[in-house]
Amino acid sequence: MLDRGVRGRIVNEYNEIFLISHSVEIEAEEGCYLTLLPLTSKVEGITTKGLYYPLKERLLKWVQPEG
Repeated sequence: MLDRGVRGRIVNEYNEIFLISHSVEIEAEEGCYLTLLPLTSKVEGITTKGLYYPLKERLLKWVQPEG
């Protein structure tokens, strides 16, 4: 979707979900949760700052749920 210029965002009173392709800066209150989900088989070079568990140049892989 992003490669076609389509930007997606879903927001409700408790959540905000959006797609990114390169980088993003998120400002949130302390105690908020953040989940990173790859939408392709793998996403390389993930670096986060300011989180409880920071990542540096990590690889995220999509894992097919069993069921």
